[in-house]
Amino acid sequence: MKLIVPVIFACLCVSSLQAQVVRRQATLTNEEGILTLTDSVRVSASNFENGSYDVIVHTWVHRDFINELDQRVMAEAVLFNGKKDTLGQVQESYPLDSLWPSSAHRMSKYYEVVASGKVVGRELERRSFPTQMVERFFEGKRGGSLRAPLVEAFKKQGWERRDFGEYESWAYLNRSSNPGLPDFQALFIFRGSMPYCLVNKGEEFDYEKLKGSEQRTHGMYYFFQRPNDRFLQEIDNIVFDYLPL
Repeated sequence: MKLIVPVIFACLCVSSLQAQVVRRQATLTNEEGILTLTDSVRVSASNFENGSYDVIVHTWVHRDFINELDQRVMAEAVLFNGKKDTLGQVQESYPLDSLWPSSAHRMSKYYEVVASGKVVGRELERRSFPTQMVERFFEGKRGGSLRAPLVEAFKKQGWERRDFGEYESWAYLNRSSNPGLPDFQALFIFRGSMPYCLVNKGEEFDYEKLKGSEQRTHGMYYFFQRPNDRFLQEIDNIVFDYLPL
């Protein structure tokens, strides 16, 4: 069984506030199981491909439905949050990424579990993806300095800043799978005061004044300045610095 230090997973509870939202109902599937999630459940979604996202969800399950040896949750198990609100149900026995006995108040008979799988894109609220805020920000903009108001928007949404020489990067981090070594879901990079590049693993980004886009190894790159080989190498170096070891 994968054991996770509980204090680290306090980060997971906080980061769940920054997540994608199920639209009415969603079905999480992999090759070994099926579970359903109810309206407005928060998940972490990335890597959109062939109409679906890779999704991670963190829930509570009663210990009677946990197969600890095989690291699975049994069919017909109900999924709860830490307040015992229903989040969904397991349709077919489902493999778990991690599980551990809950230390939450009045949850001693429950396990906390992390599961991952595929969810069809239309089953998630598009507006809950971090780059939708960026897309809305750029709608109707007609010049002037954009950095200051955009940075304020990043701060309000929980994006985190790092500096790389002449570059300034704002990251929307995904801590669901590994809170201690979070991966990024989106990066927005400035060079000086100029928007330079958006690197995104989630929903597609649309802005009519983009200078181009390119799918690369670790996400889709959206260019606010016309790219060249040096440009791409500099952005790649920043992206690599965010990747978990």
